[in-house]
Amino acid sequence: MGDIETESAEDELDAQKNKPEAGKKALNDGHPNLDAAEAPRKIDDVHLYPKESDATPLPIREGLPRMEGESTLNVLLVEDNDINLQILIVHMKKAGYQYATAHNGLEALNTFKDHPAQFGVVLMDISMPIMDGFKSTRLIRKFELEYQNTLDGPAKKLFQPATIVALTGLASASA
Repeated sequence: MGDIETESAEDELDAQKNKPEAGKKALNDGHPNLDAAEAPRKIDDVHLYPKESDATPLPIREGLPRMEGESTLNVLLVEDNDINLQILIVHMKKAGYQYATAHNGLEALNTFKDHPAQFGVVLMDISMPIMDGFKSTRLIRKFELEYQNTLDGPAKKLFQPATIVALTGLASASA
């Protein structure tokens, strides 16, 4: 069973805004300037309530409660900036979407591979450490093709690739 969150989404966002500025990364020609001592962050590991199937639960958090029989949208949020990620989370909760988070393209790729065909939408930052959004998107698309080729019959025909939306905080014409 998933943990019950006691803080509202707005409280989480306010807490992130009040953190010291030391955690922000400087930009150099549109690429993060990484501190060598900074270790990659892990994906949140909060699971959904168990479903009737034997499928591995997604590492996602729930937004608003859903009516029985109502379809759900699983969204993968990929953002290295904690404040921007919290803003996306607030929107997911308000919309009632289920979501998982990743802090870089490699985490996104691994989460996507661990849960094939589970995410309908990926909101992907394009400028991140470890692996950027462009490379992650290419590798996710490659994985989707490989995964679809493992399916048989109706499942292969019904398979739909995820919609991947590029996000950026860069304010330049080249972004």
